[in-house]
Amino acid sequence: MVSSDSWCSVSSEKDEIFDQEKQTKIRISQNKIRVGLFVRLLRIFKAIVARFDYKPIETNKFLEYKRLCASEPDKITIFKKLVFMGIPCRLYLIINDDTEFVVEAFMAEIIENFRLSKTGLICYIGVDGSFVNTTILNSTKFKHFGIFDTLISGMKEVIREHRFFLEARHRLSKMGVVLPAEFDESFLFSKVPKSLRNLKYHPLYTIESNIRKNQIIFPKRPILGYFKGEPIFYKKNVQILRSEREWFRLGKRASRPIYKMVNGVKLYRKYDVEDIVIEDLEGKPMLYYHNNHIPRNCIYSKNDFSVCVAKLLDIRFSECIVGFKYKMPVYQGIFLYKKDASLFFNTLEQYKFNKMIVDTVEKGDRIYRLWDDVIKRVKKFKKLKNLFA
Repeated sequence: MVSSDSWCSVSSEKDEIFDQEKQTKIRISQNKIRVGLFVRLLRIFKAIVARFDYKPIETNKFLEYKRLCASEPDKITIFKKLVFMGIPCRLYLIINDDTEFVVEAFMAEIIENFRLSKTGLICYIGVDGSFVNTTILNSTKFKHFGIFDTLISGMKEVIREHRFFLEARHRLSKMGVVLPAEFDESFLFSKVPKSLRNLKYHPLYTIESNIRKNQIIFPKRPILGYFKGEPIFYKKNVQILRSEREWFRLGKRASRPIYKMVNGVKLYRKYDVEDIVIEDLEGKPMLYYHNNHIPRNCIYSKNDFSVCVAKLLDIRFSECIVGFKYKMPVYQGIFLYKKDASLFFNTLEQYKFNKMIVDTVEKGDRIYRLWDDVIKRVKKFKKLKNLFA
């Protein structure tokens, strides 16, 4: 570790590229929006997976579908019943000031093309448990897309693996139902958007003018087409450039010249860095953000009593700084030599056991003293009561 990597150099909480202090109020309001959207989605999901009894009246699935559309006002109930019958379907959630629902069914008897064009944030839950953000495909006006997309990405796996949809997929498999291509996200988003806004939020494609200052596109192939003369690339080829401080936290250090300078900050690609290798303990507290920060001939002990035990054994060690709070270092655990590990951990176990015994005895003494004090007070009270009776 070089001297420039001291804890003073990483204690600042200010972002090196974007001034996050100016974004504090925005972040607070975004958190409120995020919580509000999450609660709405959670309530909808809870209504979908709630248990219900259903027995189709019509033997023909298409006739039963038409009957449900004509007689059932609740779209969630229609969706649940279609899932029960093994009909490929999707429930669209249109989230604006109010929440609106639209059901799309895929049946040979349905000849009209399904079209959805609304304002607000839009997603769908499929019969197979797929949870897809289709805002850029179906919405004409929206805001808070980033927050909404992050929520959906976080909830996807939970919804797909819920028992309700596990049973639905088993039912589809048992019936031999094959889902149409519209349930494949790659097919769904295969068309290149016509507007710059939709291209910015597209899950598969991007252009160089849409990426941030600390991002690059590499490799710049294949070229999938052109948007107003600018080549279109896969979004998976977007890579993040990081500063020396950020790479240090990831256990890396610069091995090549800087790739790019942004606002006076040196940025490097993942190809411009290498693993940090620390040869020995230092005679001062050491930073520990990544396993690469553990010296070669050392191990890490996280226990709160590690420092006490190391001092008792008089072995060489270094305390670990795992972060900063209010610009003050947060210490947790120690680095010690591997040759001292066996003795250290055996002693640590004995120390923890003895500490538990001492704490138990002290707790018992405190309880005894407390009850002794209570009994004395009661006796004194009774004595005074008899005296003045």
